[in-house]
Amino acid sequence: MWQKDAALQIESEDTTRRKSYGDFQWPLFPTHSNETQVILQQVIENGTMPCYEKRTHTAHIFGLPKPEKGQPIQLSAGVVYDLLLVSFEESGKRRCAGGDFFETDLTSINWKSRPPIIDNLDGSYSLKIHVDPRFAGLYVFTVILLFGNLHSLEIGCPSWAREEVMTAVEIEFTWNHMDPQHSHPELLPDLRRCTADDFSLKAWGGRWSRTTWNRSCEINDDGRFICMDPREPCLSPWCEGPVGMLDSNGWVYSAHCKFKIFEESEAWNCLDGRWLFFWGDSNHEDTVRNLLNFVLGYPVRELDHIHRWFDGTFTYPKDKSLSVRISKIFNGHAEQYGNLHGLFCLQDKAYQEMIQSFFNGSSAPDTVVMNSGLHDAHYFKTVKDFAEEGVEYATKFWHAIWRHANPGAPRPAVIYRTTVAGAGHAREKFGHARNGIPNPHKMEVFNRVFVERLQELKLPSFKVVDAMDLTFPWHYDLNHSDGVHYGREPSKTLWRDGQIGHQYFVDLMLVHILLNAMCPS
Repeated sequence: MWQKDAALQIESEDTTRRKSYGDFQWPLFPTHSNETQVILQQVIENGTMPCYEKRTHTAHIFGLPKPEKGQPIQLSAGVVYDLLLVSFEESGKRRCAGGDFFETDLTSINWKSRPPIIDNLDGSYSLKIHVDPRFAGLYVFTVILLFGNLHSLEIGCPSWAREEVMTAVEIEFTWNHMDPQHSHPELLPDLRRCTADDFSLKAWGGRWSRTTWNRSCEINDDGRFICMDPREPCLSPWCEGPVGMLDSNGWVYSAHCKFKIFEESEAWNCLDGRWLFFWGDSNHEDTVRNLLNFVLGYPVRELDHIHRWFDGTFTYPKDKSLSVRISKIFNGHAEQYGNLHGLFCLQDKAYQEMIQSFFNGSSAPDTVVMNSGLHDAHYFKTVKDFAEEGVEYATKFWHAIWRHANPGAPRPAVIYRTTVAGAGHAREKFGHARNGIPNPHKMEVFNRVFVERLQELKLPSFKVVDAMDLTFPWHYDLNHSDGVHYGREPSKTLWRDGQIGHQYFVDLMLVHILLNAMCPS
C-alpha cells in the first residue's frame, strides 16, 4: 500500500507531522496572487509535456499511523496534522504533475468538514486534518479521487469521472481533560463573530458541528425537520443566536469566524429600508424565498411570485413601518426561462439594458449579491474561455455600471457568493452534478477565477461568501439537495433519490451568513 520511489522524500508513514492550533494560520486554503494564470498554465502543460500525459492510477496518503489489528487510528484532538497525498501512475511510479481532484471528508455524528487540500503541482497534495477537543470521538476520514488529470474541466468530463476511494479509515480523536497533557488544549482560533474584514478571504475552511440534537426527529406534514425548540440557543463559540431556527437538528456552520443566527426582529432591523439586488443562478431564488419565509416571517403562500426575475417590496407583517425591497435577475440565460448560457447572457443588448435600468434612477440597490458558475460550466468549453470571454466581459460590464451609476446614489456593497458543490451519488442515476459538467472541481476553479478578477477591481465594499465550502460536506448524496439546489422548498413528497422529503438547512444557513455579511458585528 505504501509505495515510494527515490524521488519522493517524505516522512515515514508512522511519523505524523503535527502542530498545535496556536500555529494554525488562516485561510485553510492558501491562494495565489495570480491564481488565474497559475490555473491556465497548469491546463496548458497538462498532457503536453513528459509526465503530464501520464494517467493517475491511484494515490496513497503518508503521515498517518498504521491502524493496529483493525482498531481505529489514535490521534489527539486539538492538534493539526499535516498529511501528504501522492498520485501514482499504473506502473507504480510517482506522477510529477498535479491536476487531480480529491474529495476529502472528516465525519462524526456531530462534526462534518472538508479537510483542506493543496495541489503542490508536482503530483503531491498537502492536506490537514484537525478536530476541536470538544468534539473528540470516533471519525471516518475519507479521500476519494473524483477526477484525475484535470479531466474535470473538460466538456466531456462525465465519461472521465472516477469516484474511487483512495483511503477510508476510522480515526479516534482523544482528549482526556484529567490528563495533565490535555488539561489545557489548544482550541480552535478564537471564533469571534464575523466582522466586515472576515469576508475578504477567497476561500474558507470551515466545519459543520452540533452540540445538541434530537435523535428521534422525523419529517412533519409540511416537509420540515423541526427537531428542536426554535429558541434553542447555540453553544459558544460555534454561533450566536437560536440554532433551533435552522431546522437542522443542531447542525451549524462556522469558519474562521462565527455567524449570528438572526431572530425575526433582528433580521428586519438589519434590512429595513434597504434594497437588495440578487444576480445569479436559480439558487438565489431559493435563498430569497427562504430569507422571506423562514427568517423574515413572510407567509410562504404569498411568495408564489418569487421566480427567476422579480422586483418587489416586502413589509414586516408585525410592524408595517419596516420594509425591504428585493430584486432578483437570473443570469443563466438572457431569456427569463432559458438555461446554460451563464455569463454569455451579458452579450445580449436587451438584457444589458434591463440590468442597467435598476442602477440609472435617483436611487439604486445598496447591496448586490451575485454568483455564477453552474450555467457557465455548460457554455464555456474551457477555463480560458470562461476567464477571457465570460469573466472579463462581466467584470467590465459591472464596473461600468458602478462607475456610471447616478452620482446621487451611493455605490452598492457587493457580495460574491461562490457556486455550490454539485451533489449526488456519482455512479447512480442522479449523480449528474457531482460527476457531470458542473462538477465541484470545475466550479471551484471558476469561483477562484471570478473572485480574483472582482477583487482586482478594488471595489469600496467587496465581500466573499464561500458557498462551495458550506455545501461540500453535504454533496455526497441527495439528502440536502436535488444535485444543484440546496434550498428547495420543503415538502413531504418523493425526493430525487427515492426518499421522502429532504433537508434544506444548508441554504438556510447561507441566508444567515449573507445577513452577517450585510450587517456584520
